[in-house]
Amino acid sequence: MTAIAAAANAAAGAAVAAAVAAARPGIAYSLGGVLYLNLTQRCNATPLHETRGPGFQMPPETGFNVAPSPSGGAPVYRLPLPPGAPEPSAAEAAAVLRTLCATWRPNAPRPPSVVFAGAGEPLLALQVLLDTLRLAHCGPGALPFVARVTTNGLFPPAVAWQLRDAGVTRATVALASAEPRQYAQLMRPQAEASGLGLEDVCAFISALVEAGGACSRLRSLRALTRPDACS
Repeated sequence: MTAIAAAANAAAGAAVAAAVAAARPGIAYSLGGVLYLNLTQRCNATPLHETRGPGFQMPPETGFNVAPSPSGGAPVYRLPLPPGAPEPSAAEAAAVLRTLCATWRPNAPRPPSVVFAGAGEPLLALQVLLDTLRLAHCGPGALPFVARVTTNGLFPPAVAWQLRDAGVTRATVALASAEPRQYAQLMRPQAEASGLGLEDVCAFISALVEAGGACSRLRSLRALTRPDACS
């Protein structure tokens, strides 16, 4: 790595650290030099970090609290939101983004990135996510950043178009298994998933691809697959 690249990475890390420090505990964290916003701890299925298998670990610097799984499986990770603390509002999340962009070097080789992900399923706070991007992207003080989402995809296809229209540029969909029965065993969709399953995740992915083809804003899609899911 050149000295210029090292300096750019250090500056980016400092900007992300400043944004995390400006947020309420449990709302933001850093991973790989990227800002993550944890909009909710609620889940509509097994949390994504738990579907990765018992050997998966969140890096300590993310600030996640970890506890052994009661079933002996993957560890249980939670961000340290105080008991009874409210989920972040769109205004609060947008303020964190403003801190990130205000401290980002103007001559940085890449724009700042934010990923909506965390201990819960971010799309259960869909309206907050959409409003956060609206507040950050619109008006004379529009902020230059790349918005990404990591989700389990247990949502209607219409949500994909809402994400596209809000300015999301990348969606990562976790696919624990390509076999319906095994998928249901691993993900254990809850009532909040409204009866959705693997077939619906595939429809959601198809909608993301279609939305990305219709507008360059949503330009890439990635699937996360548990290594032992299809063994």
